[in-house]
Amino acid sequence: MTPELRSFIEGFASVMLSTVDTQGRPFASYAPYCFYEGSYYIYVSELARHTGNLLHAKRAALLFIEEEAQAATVFARKRVVLECRAEDVSRESVGFSSVMARFAERFDAALVERLVGMVDFHLIRLIPEGGEAVFGFGEAYTIADDGITLIPRQDRGHRKA
Repeated sequence: MTPELRSFIEGFASVMLSTVDTQGRPFASYAPYCFYEGSYYIYVSELARHTGNLLHAKRAALLFIEEEAQAATVFARKRVVLECRAEDVSRESVGFSSVMARFAERFDAALVERLVGMVDFHLIRLIPEGGEAVFGFGEAYTIADDGITLIPRQDRGHRKA
């Protein structure tokens, strides 16, 4: 992952989620996340609409976006969008305990421990498969299928009337 991409994403404790339901209707939400071994992880309850959407469609888009108050202009907020494949991680897997340990380090360990005891929660692995990044006017990139390589977008630009 490029240093610019890494430093931007690491500044967030949560990520905006875009999912679709069984009828293809879009739904936006958010969840706290952890990055671990090349994937993003969220720990979400079945009570949340996005969880059912993720378990069904197995796809999501992640949005990391600069706060409006910090942006030079609201028209060019820094942002990264990642298109991801979603996988439900079994509680019995070795990966489950490793990722939940990362959640406990990153967030309130006592709260994470309580949440692990709630069986309606699912650990969802979000595997990047491309996307885009914008770091300002004229600073637009395609993110390659590996989810880490930035490719400058020079194929199109702004046009005047």
